[in-house]
Amino acid sequence: YNLSTHRLEKLVAAHERNITCVSWCTTDTNVLATCGLDFRVVRWSISEEKQVDMAVTQSAPLMIEWCPHKPSLIAVLVDPGDVWLWDTDIASEKKRFAPMSGHKTNTAC
Repeated sequence: YNLSTHRLEKLVAAHERNITCVSWCTTDTNVLATCGLDFRVVRWSISEEKQVDMAVTQSAPLMIEWCPHKPSLIAVLVDPGDVWLWDTDIASEKKRFAPMSGHKTNTAC
């Protein structure tokens, strides 16, 4: 999007359903992450205008947040209120998500 002309200049897509959250990396303004109702969490490179990495969750991710001290770690809030940690430095699909439990009811934020 061009702020001076108020026009869309480029559209890059990876989600097949609605996006539920967008979050900028806290240490690198060239990187952002999105999540959507298609169960995907996607990491993007702004300068390369492309998807860098993608992970698929077991249920719809509703919110994401970067770890301020470890930029490879993203917290993912999934429906019905579970929190998963996605370590983008780990290549193994089986080990890259770590569940965190503790909430007895749905988590909103």
